[in-house]
Amino acid sequence: MGTRQTDNSKTASIPQAIKQLLSLLALLVTTACADHENLAHTGAGSPSTLASTQLPTHCTASQDHHLSAMPANSHFDSSPIDLPPIGATAEDQTPIGNHAATRHIGTALGQPNLPLGSLVNNRQSPFGATPRLMPDPSAYLQRLSAENATREVANGVSLSVLTYNVAQLNVRVGGMPVRVSPYRLERLPRLIAEVFALDADIVLLQELWTHDSLSAFVNAGRRCGYIASHSPRGGWPGALGFGDRGYTDGLLTLIKQHLVSDSRPPISRSLVYSEQVFKEYLFANIRRGAHSVTFGHRLLGDIQVTNTHAQAFPSAFAIRMRQMRELGIWSRAIAKPATIRIAGGDENAGPFYAHDELITPSGDPVGGWFDNSMSWAIGQVYFAGHDAVAMGRQPRDATDDIAATTDPDIAARTHTATDENPLYRMQYEGLELPARLDHIKISRSDRIRVIRSAVLANDLIKLASGATTTTSDHRPVMVWLDVSPLP
Repeated sequence: MGTRQTDNSKTASIPQAIKQLLSLLALLVTTACADHENLAHTGAGSPSTLASTQLPTHCTASQDHHLSAMPANSHFDSSPIDLPPIGATAEDQTPIGNHAATRHIGTALGQPNLPLGSLVNNRQSPFGATPRLMPDPSAYLQRLSAENATREVANGVSLSVLTYNVAQLNVRVGGMPVRVSPYRLERLPRLIAEVFALDADIVLLQELWTHDSLSAFVNAGRRCGYIASHSPRGGWPGALGFGDRGYTDGLLTLIKQHLVSDSRPPISRSLVYSEQVFKEYLFANIRRGAHSVTFGHRLLGDIQVTNTHAQAFPSAFAIRMRQMRELGIWSRAIAKPATIRIAGGDENAGPFYAHDELITPSGDPVGGWFDNSMSWAIGQVYFAGHDAVAMGRQPRDATDDIAATTDPDIAARTHTATDENPLYRMQYEGLELPARLDHIKISRSDRIRVIRSAVLANDLIKLASGATTTTSDHRPVMVWLDVSPLP
């Protein structure tokens, strides 16, 4: 199960430790009877939610029609890998000015010869309190679009990928809500219908933290012809930090069953990132990580699909950089050389921010946005792949991430997390700069042309109160690929 969990945060003060212990005891009271089943095996459902969900017409199977299909988690590989220390890999030693994805960071810092590992290993802001230049990835974005536009794929096979943070957060301590996504269950039926109406071949979902929403998506997916895979889930033992079982990463991966070769059934693996924000996994049973499924496509050979949800907020930029490094190294380590690798999820970092500081409605400054952009670039280097959304843009739209900061129409088709979304605005109004936080990366671009990419609009929901909101606080992101088959 990937590299082992370690706590790299500073030791809490004695008063903090007492408060944490009391909160933990309250948590144990409410989670001791938590469900310990692996839902991808059992298919245990949420019938009331499914009954109220209007699935698309192509989902005509009965609820248990696909239970005989082999779920990905029936072949679960928990073998760990040894994460090389920072500085030990070829990528670590590469000057940031030598790689197209990170060159703009070297230019902005005035340090093109800085080894990538030195940047990743730095826990202090490399941009400082008064940055000289903003890191602008325009040249790299233009290159991705231009190269993809001229790429030819012989006898291409279509493959579509969706990533979507579905905002089902439900953190409670002592039975009291601490952080709960607004209208969580009220949105769920429409959210499920929205996802499966998109009919993507591969679906990567984030923030399915709890049994009810996870099982509802698993069962609906099976009715629509998907196999489902997720990390082992459990209850309170994970909150104590005793081993890797019993945690939740909120991730669910769905793959259309008819694409999977009978001779190469899926193999699932989970990674718990080595660095975490301590309070998340102590009190909310959350451990940030990645979940990977490798399967044999009937025409394309082995495909590895990795789903992730990285650490949030600019203050955690250093942790997030190391999480993206770990994901890339892990993805390559568990894949065969010819495998097509796809990674998607909520990386909590945009490619570009026009300002390094934001003044919140209360007048407080929130800085570090230039730092926040680095993990997007760094992740592509360690993954040995590229941003498929940027690849799928028309050359005239290549720099939409930059233009979106001044043009509302471009922002509407670019930003996945923005105050223009009413559900996002309810939680984060004026607290974050809008950006494209949700990404899809691909390797083996010699075999792949991105036909199209899109940040899609959320469905609108009229609530029982009469108010209108959106299905989620993030927008779904989708790419349509043309992939050359194996010889």
